[in-house]
Amino acid sequence: MARIYAKIEKKITNAIERMRGQEVPNAAATARDFGVPLGKLRARWNGRRSKMQRPGTNRKPTMSKTWRSA
Repeated sequence: MARIYAKIEKKITNAIERMRGQEVPNAAATARDFGVPLGKLRARWNGRRSKMQRPGTNRKPTMSKTWRSA
């Protein structure tokens, strides 16, 4: 499963590079050309990070300066 996800992420990265080169980016056509899900491509285009780039979930928060001042 991780290998499949990595392949899709690589395709999405390549698709975003192509969209950056377009005068008027067309996410739907680019998603079809690269064979990637349109929703994921649009989310990444709008700034969402991939699962590999995001911090982990369900973790105990670390103590920060703002917490100590309370």
